[in-house]
Amino acid sequence: MYIRSSFPDPPQLPDANAYHILFGRPVQSSWTDFPAHIDGATGERVMQSELVSRIEALSTGLASPLSQGGLGVAPTELIGIVGENSSVCMLVAYLSEIRTFW
Repeated sequence: MYIRSSFPDPPQLPDANAYHILFGRPVQSSWTDFPAHIDGATGERVMQSELVSRIEALSTGLASPLSQGGLGVAPTELIGIVGENSSVCMLVAYLSEIRTFW
């Protein structure tokens, strides 16, 4: 049995790249830089602008072909990185959420 909601259907979401939604919105250029991650053990602070730069560098390194010094990982491939909770693992977690950036 199919029961239809009494509420209207939600609007369709536009096709969008998750990277641009999280890090590339025009309004973000007017924001002051802020800590995106603070490592509790070391006190290391990673600012938002530095986080974006690290994500872009990591995605470039993973996706670049071997002939250009990258790892040649295709967007459809899965990779696993094992490590302690750190700002490096946080970068990989962000990147895994925004695979459409590749």
